[in-house]
Order: sequence, then C-alpha cells, then structure tokens
Amino acid sequence: MSEFRHILLRFRALFRKTKVEEELDLEVRHHIELETEENIRRGMAPGEARRKAMMDFGAVEFHKERAREARGVRPLEIATAEVRYALRRLGRAPVFTGVSVLTLALGIGATTGIFTLLDRVVLDPLPYPESDRLVRLRSPVPALGAGVEWESSSAQYFYYNRDATALEGVAAYSRRAANVMVPSGPRRANLAVVSDGGLSLLGARPALGRLLDAEDDRPGAAPVAVLSHAFWTQEYGRDPGVLGRLLSLNGEPYEVVGVVGGRVDLPHEPGMPGGMETDVWVTMRLDPAGPFYNSHITPMIGRLAPRSELEAAQAEMDRLVQQLPELYPSAYSRGFIDNGGFHTRLYSLKEYIIGDLGQRLWILMGAVGLVLLIACANVVNLFLVRMEGRRRELAIRAALGAGRRAIIRPVLTESLLLAVAGGVLAVPVSLYAVRVMLSMAPATLPALADIRLDSAVLLFAFGLSLVVSLALTGLSAVRHRQDLVAANLAEGGTRSTAGRERQRIRSALVVSQVSLALVLIVGAGLLVESFRALLRIDPGIDPEGALAMEIFLPGAPYDDTGPMWGFYSQVLDRVRAIPGVTEAGMSDVLPFQGGFGCTVQAFEDQEVYAHLEEAELTTCAGQE
Repeated sequence: MSEFRHILLRFRALFRKTKVEEELDLEVRHHIELETEENIRRGMAPGEARRKAMMDFGAVEFHKERAREARGVRPLEIATAEVRYALRRLGRAPVFTGVSVLTLALGIGATTGIFTLLDRVVLDPLPYPESDRLVRLRSPVPALGAGVEWESSSAQYFYYNRDATALEGVAAYSRRAANVMVPSGPRRANLAVVSDGGLSLLGARPALGRLLDAEDDRPGAAPVAVLSHAFWTQEYGRDPGVLGRLLSLNGEPYEVVGVVGGRVDLPHEPGMPGGMETDVWVTMRLDPAGPFYNSHITPMIGRLAPRSELEAAQAEMDRLVQQLPELYPSAYSRGFIDNGGFHTRLYSLKEYIIGDLGQRLWILMGAVGLVLLIACANVVNLFLVRMEGRRRELAIRAALGAGRRAIIRPVLTESLLLAVAGGVLAVPVSLYAVRVMLSMAPATLPALADIRLDSAVLLFAFGLSLVVSLALTGLSAVRHRQDLVAANLAEGGTRSTAGRERQRIRSALVVSQVSLALVLIVGAGLLVESFRALLRIDPGIDPEGALAMEIFLPGAPYDDTGPMWGFYSQVLDRVRAIPGVTEAGMSDVLPFQGGFGCTVQAFEDQEVYAHLEEAELTTCAGQE
C-alpha cells in the first residue's frame, strides 16, 4: 500500500505542480514561523528571532530543491521542459520542420508498408497448429525435364500412411467446384475433397455437429458434407437446423453433418488466385484395394512425427519409393523409377507455399531501406545546417558549466520529436502504401486478404522512428562535442566557416547519398530492362480479341461422355453463329494456367504397348 501511495504522490507532484509548490512554500513558512515563535519564547526580540530562525533553517531555495528531488520527478520535469523548449524552436522553423517530418514520414511509411507485406506473407506462421511440422509431398520426374514435378498417386497415399514412420499422417486432397442448391437458389461453390485425416492435419474443430471421419471416407459410404463457417453463415444464417439436411452437389444429395469452426482451409497453391476459399468439405473415398495406376494428380500433405526432422523423413521417402514397383506393379515399373528418376520430395509447407516470393520481398525491403537511408541523410544534412545557427548557444551553455549531457539533450529532444512526428505521419502513409501494393499485387499472392497493420507492424514503425532519432542525435553529437564548442567560443564563437570535422561529416553524408542513389538507379534500370525483355518474349499465342468463359455441367444427365459432348457441340455451334466470332473451341486447361501431372496417351496399335512394356516405359506424357 505504501508503494502505491508513493507512486500516487509522484504523479501528483508531476501533474499538479502548482498546487504542490504552494504546499511546499506553506510548509517552509510554517517551519520558520514555528522556529521564530520558539526563539521569542527564549527571550529574543521578534526581528532577531526571525533572523535567527532563517539562519538556522538555511537557504530556502536549497531546501526546496532537495524536496523537489525527493519527489523523484525531477528528471521528468527536466524532460518536459526540454520538450516544450524544442517544440517552440521547431515551431519557429516551420519549413525545416515540415520538410523533415514529411521526408521521414515517406521513408518510414514506405518501409513499414513493405514490412507489413513481408511480416504477413513470410514471417508469420501458417494458420495451422504446429504448422512448422506440416510438409507437402511432390513427385519430381527429372527425366521429363528440369523442375518437372507431379502430384501424388493413390498408391502413394495408402503406402506412406501405412509404412512411413517419420510421418505422423498423410492426407490426400483436391479442389473442385460444384453447382450447389442452397435456400437462396443455385450457386457455384468451391469444394475441398479430402481423405480421412485431412481436416485433422489442418487442425479443424467442429463449430456444429461433427467433422468427416474414417467411416465417411470408406468406399461405398453414404455421401456426407461439412460446411465451412463462412458458407454456413452466408447461406444458412448460422441456422443450427442445417444438420441433417440434404445438400445437392452437382445433382447428388449429400447429408450435412457438421460445420467447420474458424477459417480453416486447404493450403494455398503457388500460382493459384485468391478467392478460392472452401465452401464445402466432402470425402475422397479412395479404395485401398485399388486398382492403382501411374496417375499423379492428387496433392498430398503430411505431418512430421514427434522428434522427426525433415531430413530424416526425406531419407525414409527415398527408401520407400524404391519398393513401389514390387508393391504396386500395375502402377510402377522398375525402369520408370530408375530411368525416370521418379521420387518423392518433402517440402516444408511454408517453403512450398512461399517459394522464391520471400527472397523477392526481402530484396524489395532492402531497396526501400535504401530509400529510408537517403531520406535520413537528407534530414541529417538539414539538421546539421540548422545546428550551425545554434553553435553560439551551445558554446554559452558549455561556458556556463553545462556538461556533455546538458548540451546534447536539446539536440536529442528535437531529433526525437522529428522522428516521432515522422513515425506518426508514417502510419497513414504506410496504410496508403499497403493499399497501393495490394492493388498492384498478383492475385496469386498468398494471404492477400489478411494483410493489415497490426501491433507488430506498429511496433516496427516505432522502433524505426527511434533508430532514426538516435541516428540524428548521434551525428549531431559528433558534430557538437563539448571540447570543440569550447574551443570555438575561445576563438570568438561567431565564425561561420565549418571546421574540418564538420566538413568530413557533410562529405560523408553526400557520398553516402550519392552511393545509395546510384544503387537504386542501377537497380531500377535493371528492373526496367527485365520488364522490357519479358514484353519481347513470344508466348506462342495471340490473345488479342480472345475471350474465355467457363461452363459447369451438373453430374446428371451429363455423367456420360455422349450427352456431355453433345451439349458442348451445341454450345460451340451457337457460339460460332454469333456475329463477329471467327473461331470457337473448348479446353479443360487454358494457356499459362498449368495442368495436373501428365496426360495418358492411348494407341490403337497394341504392339506399341508391347514395346513400351518391354522398354519399361509408361504411356504418361509430362504436362506442365
């Protein structure tokens, strides 16, 4: 209680200074009056008694100063006075103050904006429990070309789940779209098709009902669905009565058994545009009895077992792949494994999603950091020029006995105020910078919708402002060392010609500014040249005047190729009949959108298959 009372007294002494000073004066007068009355009782005359009381008490201001120091707020009072003095000085130089604050705000704001992007995309962990243990499984095939990687097969899914001890679990998944009938009418929904354990690996928890389980993933099981929380909110208004309802997916009824809590979703795929959040989760229902094919179109993720490292898990994968031809001869041949170089590669899920984007953002951060350094150098130059007008003031302070701290304190206060003002103004600048970057960023950038200014970003901006303030103070302190000031005063103190030390500091600042600007100019030139080179690349197609549209057919009555191609043929005929249309065609993959795994080639001549089998080759042609 006494400590709390002591703190309250300190705050009172700081914020009610006038009242406390009046009480102090009253206490001093009361003490002197009591001593005077005591002297009068001893037989002294009133005037002599008061003089004796004053002499015994000592210097009044000395005792007052000791009382002020006993409050423990003297440093705060000095700091407050320095801030008021610095504000008055900066207010008398509006051009210098405005230019300095605006320059720092632009530099700190741009740097903070890039850090916002870097923090959310690169530094933040993935939104999954123990996300550092999640891995992405891919199937490189070096024989088909450098960098060619397929997805996984159903055989790999069952095999690794059974025999991979370094992995706690493996889940297969795919993204699809479906025509869904909801209370508001038909709409297009994004489906996440997952195997048993997929939702558990992602850390999903039910907000209503239950999640998908092993029984739901069994072949022949009744089709069930789990809704995402956003889809449940948007289409059903969080109605708990949704459980047990039938949801039509491409004309097939699925029973709704639960709702996923939060914003759990499948991992972002590099190159995949945003806005692909899952609406409905359904089971994959792979058959462990097969048949199995050399078809690698199924993405897979896994979780490292406790105390298992990525390198050890990769070594185990390399061993397990060699057993595929013996365990699944219908899908894998020894020649395919050995000659094709087929293997399974484990990526840290974070590394897989980010790819080389992290390196690009760090480079961009470095470039913006150079801009901030140039801005700081400009403000330091302005600051040093301004300090020239204060040489005599600082010299007088030194002559009157002011120590190094007392001389540097006004410089520190002004630089701190400039940096803080620049940091505060940098917040709206960084907000605008983030908006501009998001408008220019590709739609494939991960976590685009979650990018915002948070406490970590604001702390970064504050720290950056503090560093800038210390840089301004440090350079100014070197310039105005006490011994140099005293020497200048002794020599008259009014000379305007800069000494060698001041000239060296300015020269160093100019050289650094020119060097940094040269680096930025060279980098900008290389960037422009790279962009021009990209524009000169011939993509092999002419997109001018080409339009693309998507057609989504329900499962029935178009679950057979005959009705499906009949419908497509009618659509093509009608499109070709539209005035102005010169050509029309259909494809399941558009240029530059990529594809899955490989395309299986069919041959009428059975001898071709005999030759392929003899050569231990496959009918699968790589597709990128």
